Amino acid sequence: MVKSSIWIIQTIISFMKKKYKITATPFQYTNYTIDEIEQFEVKNTLDCQDFSSYSHIYELQNKQGEIFKACEYQYFCHKNSNCIKVLSPQNISSYSTSNKNSNFGEYLFNVDDTTEEKILISCSEKRFKKTLCETEICNSDSDCFSNKCVEGTCMINEDDPAYICRTTKENSELKVKCLLAYEEKCQEDSDCGDIATCSKDDKVCIIEKVQEETNYTKYIFISRVIVKNPKLA
Repeated sequence: MVKSSIWIIQTIISFMKKKYKITATPFQYTNYTIDEIEQFEVKNTLDCQDFSSYSHIYELQNKQGEIFKACEYQYFCHKNSNCIKVLSPQNISSYSTSNKNSNFGEYLFNVDDTTEEKILISCSEKRFKKTLCETEICNSDSDCFSNKCVEGTCMINEDDPAYICRTTKENSELKVKCLLAYEEKCQEDSDCGDIATCSKDDKVCIIEKVQEETNYTKYIFISRVIVKNPKLA
């Protein structure tokens, strides 16, 4: 019953996006490979290069939580093919505000051909079965960056894992690092790209939202106290 309801909601979202062209983030095919992207010279001046994801510097964060400003270079890649550039400095991994760290893969549109859309984030089998990961409905393998559409959901392809490249800061040095993308299988935190870590339970790359969960829980608790105490009304 729950899965049926989720499918109906996903269908409505997909229909609305296609009908009214509501798609948040564009992508672009490139001729760059992982090795070439990791050689990019990261700028921290106001204007960024054409091969960056955004025209100006942006406030970013590394795995240690350090905030810094630099040009963003957000790409999704496979080892033996050219990469896709995400034309946004923002993280495209959509996590819920629940304490389950659930992940949702959305369609992005091709900036050079707006009739083409693709889901870059796929689900691992373990987290999909736990309903901790979902994607918009795919109709064929080509709808998924993983090239693996299973019963309407984009799933990771263990034979050809996806990698995410993003700007980071290590030992005061700005660089672009390409490591395993969200939901891909991992052994340790250093295997995962962006600010993702290797989950202890499922051994896949996810972005933990511990701090957000804590703040959310505190907010709910405080709200209940205020409602119950007439002196605070």
